[in-house]
Amino acid sequence: MEYKDDIQPEKLKELFSYNPETGSLKWKRRPINMFCDERSWKIWNTRYAEKEITSNRRGYIGVRMFGKNYFAHRVIWALHYGFWPKNQIDHINGIQNDNRIENLRDVENSINHRNVKLPSNNTSGRIGVCLNKKSGKWKADITINKKYIFIGMFDNFRDACLAREKVEKEHGFLETHGRKGFPSCLERGRTWELNQKKKTDSLTM
Repeated sequence: MEYKDDIQPEKLKELFSYNPETGSLKWKRRPINMFCDERSWKIWNTRYAEKEITSNRRGYIGVRMFGKNYFAHRVIWALHYGFWPKNQIDHINGIQNDNRIENLRDVENSINHRNVKLPSNNTSGRIGVCLNKKSGKWKADITINKKYIFIGMFDNFRDACLAREKVEKEHGFLETHGRKGFPSCLERGRTWELNQKKKTDSLTM
C-alpha cells in the first residue's frame, strides 16, 4: 500500500521541531503571515508553540495540519529523512507512542504483521498456539504473506511454543511479536516515558 502524504517535507520543517533521541515532536512558533489576523496569531502561538504534541489516535500520536489528520510517526519520518515513508511505519518495540527514530522502520504490511501484539481473544497467552479440547493436544500454526501454515500438534504447551518460535525466527518475525497488548500500549508508553526521565535525571546529576 502506498500512502498519499501531500505536504512537502520542507514545509514540515517550518512547522515542527523533532528530537530523534527522545521522539518528542513540537510545534514551532508560527509567523504572523500564516494567519488572517493578529489575534489568531497570538492565540495559536500561546496555545501550541514550543509545546510537545501528545494527542492520541488509537494509541498513536496524531497531528492535524491544513484540515487533515496525520500520524506523528509518519510526519517524523519525513522530517528526519526528507521524504515520506512509502509503506507503513512499524514501532519496533511495540510502544506506539515511542517515536524515537531508531524505533521506527518503513515496512510493507506483510512485514508489519510480523510484529503485532497478542490478539485480545487469545486464551493461551501465546500467539499462534491454542489447545485442541477434543484431542487435548496443543496446536501451533502461523500465517505468512496471507498463507496459512500448520506447524503441528504437541503434547504440551512448551513444545508448541518452541515450534512456533522456530518458524517465526526463520521468517524474520521480531521478538516483540505476540507481546501482550492489554494492559495496553499506553501503559507501556508510560513505563517507557518514566525510564526516559530516569535516564535524563541521571545525566543531569
